[in-house]
Amino acid sequence: MFGFPASTEFGKRIPKQKFYENIDITPALKRVFVEQIRLIYWRNKLAASTLNLAAGEAVIEVEVFEVRLNTPQLDEAVLRQIDKEIPYHILFILTCDGKAQAWIGYKEAAASGSNAFKVSRYYHTEWMPEDELQFRVDGLSMDAVYESLVRQIAGDALQADAGESLQASVERDEKRRQLENQFDLVLINAPLPDDFGIEFAESLCTDSSVGVLLFVKAELLEQVSYKVEDYGVLTFPRPGTRQSITSAIRLAAATHNRLSAFERRAVKLESKMKEIRLVNRAKWLLIDRYNMSEEEAHKYIEKTAMDNCATRGEIAENIIRTYES
Repeated sequence: MFGFPASTEFGKRIPKQKFYENIDITPALKRVFVEQIRLIYWRNKLAASTLNLAAGEAVIEVEVFEVRLNTPQLDEAVLRQIDKEIPYHILFILTCDGKAQAWIGYKEAAASGSNAFKVSRYYHTEWMPEDELQFRVDGLSMDAVYESLVRQIAGDALQADAGESLQASVERDEKRRQLENQFDLVLINAPLPDDFGIEFAESLCTDSSVGVLLFVKAELLEQVSYKVEDYGVLTFPRPGTRQSITSAIRLAAATHNRLSAFERRAVKLESKMKEIRLVNRAKWLLIDRYNMSEEEAHKYIEKTAMDNCATRGEIAENIIRTYES
């Protein structure tokens, strides 16, 4: 499964309550566990013994957890909580509606002790059909296997220079992200000292929500625009007047703000529409099986959700699994 050798298969279900019951976490985080996660499976154990590799100095094992979601959204705080409780490195496979997404944190031993870890940041793939999410087990030690997995998932974000360590790559990426997060709009006056600026502009638009305005020589405008327009990069010829540059900046800022608002609304709408479809399917099953009215079926789902501290979508999915299986 997911390209890992059969020798690594573990196949154990982990009750999600293990990560929030009898543990000091906030009510909000507990609610996220209840509402967003359906099931957690421990799919694989990547270790020196299961892969027939050399033991690692920093990495003992990499556990592969499949986290089945109710909707294709998961608060990163959930992953941090699980990582906090498990003293090994973890590769998370999020699954929902036949699609999968891989998440992995750059996890280091904390200064407080050998059994304590800290995760500086997480990297993830895009959502894709489950059978397309495959990994290579590269390396002759567990340290090398872990580094390979992080780089496979991070993709371009952690492209290494020759001989660069994983830690150095992560630190370099973190500095870049901190720079991005300080701004809503980035102006690039191409060419830059180290490259033309196109790759930097594309990277900014791919890895963050920052708006990018790329200034290029007038004679190169059409050529450059063709390369970057699919990434959402706005191009502008130079030289330009103060008025024209100000107008370009205002246009880029307005476009960025509008797209950000659309993205927020789209995510909320997608989640809401999925729940509505599930609830409607569940209501018709109750109407058919128990001769309920539509109102009675609706109230039953609402009450069951409240009694079980679950979402309406989660209860609807339970009803669907029960009566459509």
